[in-house]
Amino acid sequence: MFGRFVIMALALLASGVLAAECQSGTATYPSRPIEMVIHSAAGGGSDLMGRMIADTMAKEKIVSQPISVVNKPGGSSAVATAYVYEKKGNPYYLYTVTTVHVAASLKGDSKIKVQDLTPLVSLAADSESVVVSAKSPYKTLKDLIDASKKGKSKMAQAGSSLTGSDNRTGFAIRKATGADWEFVSYKSGGEAITAVLGGHNDLCISNPIEVVEQLRAGTVRILSITGAKRLEIWPDVPTLTELGIPEPPTGFRAYAMPPGVPPETVKYWENAFQKFMATQAWKQYVKENALTEVWMDSKTFTNYINTAAPKFESIMKEMGLLK
Repeated sequence: MFGRFVIMALALLASGVLAAECQSGTATYPSRPIEMVIHSAAGGGSDLMGRMIADTMAKEKIVSQPISVVNKPGGSSAVATAYVYEKKGNPYYLYTVTTVHVAASLKGDSKIKVQDLTPLVSLAADSESVVVSAKSPYKTLKDLIDASKKGKSKMAQAGSSLTGSDNRTGFAIRKATGADWEFVSYKSGGEAITAVLGGHNDLCISNPIEVVEQLRAGTVRILSITGAKRLEIWPDVPTLTELGIPEPPTGFRAYAMPPGVPPETVKYWENAFQKFMATQAWKQYVKENALTEVWMDSKTFTNYINTAAPKFESIMKEMGLLK
């Protein structure tokens, strides 16, 4: 009986401390380490970017407490989203969010929408790159498309999620050109690249961050990218637009927190991420990984999600992912 009383007292004390800290804004917050939750396995774009952010915030002393990265893959982000949602009111969790989360809630993989959390900030928009192994016979996207129409066996595109921007981009290419390949889902973009390098799949469509090291090593070939114009780091790689292929809605790199965190906490992280985006490390990262910097504070990002969701719903219905 006494033991149970002690446990209850400690629990009440802990919740009281957390509540007092939340109410006091930045005066004492944060007083313990932050957990950054990643919805995909290690090696994917969200994982690599999250670890870079955590390291930079520590090195630049933007946040006084360490940020630990925790991967919770599964269910097209549903596992990680449920985990963060259960932390209602707890200001010690950051969560990476992308278009995968919007699509997952539309498809029913996750019952929780990004708007059900606390949308925090958007940092960047993604490019997508069409990638084959350096050993592949396809030198251009046209070569790949033509071969997919003539091949005796169906080609396969390795990807990270049925509801991800990689699958949407592949669908856009097939729709515009008559190309024919199937989509094979892996736990992360890193695993998808590995499948292509191992000859298990013919191509993947990945964030540049996921292939830049392999490109430098000469193990992959990039056939095309998404975006309005060619990238400075890959001036010889044509865009889908140049090739006459309409693109799906652009992906984003953003962050959320559990539902019910206080406004003071939201403001703290808005300021912290603005300081982070002013660092040379971030500027270099954006350039090297073919990102487009897109800043949105919590209110703007929430409005963007509400506007973007119907657009994603439309293309997903066209893809057969929604009824």
